[in-house]
Amino acid sequence: MLPFLTQPTDKPTASVEMHEAEFLLRYVTSDCMRWTPALEDCARLLIALDARGIAMDPAIPSIFHRFPFLLRGIDLWSHIFAPTCALQQKIIVATAIAECTPTSAVCLLPQQRSTFSLLLLGSRLACRSFAVGMLLFIVPIFVRFYGRTCGIR
Repeated sequence: MLPFLTQPTDKPTASVEMHEAEFLLRYVTSDCMRWTPALEDCARLLIALDARGIAMDPAIPSIFHRFPFLLRGIDLWSHIFAPTCALQQKIIVATAIAECTPTSAVCLLPQQRSTFSLLLLGSRLACRSFAVGMLLFIVPIFVRFYGRTCGIR
């Protein structure tokens, strides 16, 4: 049994890996629901990343923890120009883990939404990511520096 699974607290431990796992899980679900990932969800993410050989180093810089909307631009930029970078691999695994939680069923299995509202939600999310990405293209130094620190070569 892993030591961080046996702790009685609901919050992740203060370790850097657990904090980053919680941040990634919150980031991938931030558009459709507000939740604090359980310790088990963070542990599953760390185990899945380890099984796939994805290192948690380089860590996501603290500026993105303070201003998560900035990560959208780096995410968009890396998705287009470096789809196999460490950041994209972390986001893909975090998305898979988040989709498997019972809490995400409220967002991912909409039962009382019309087709129009789903299209509106999707276009709103796409426009927001595109807008932040375009703003970051105006400031290429930001993208270059933080792209490198997030594992984008």
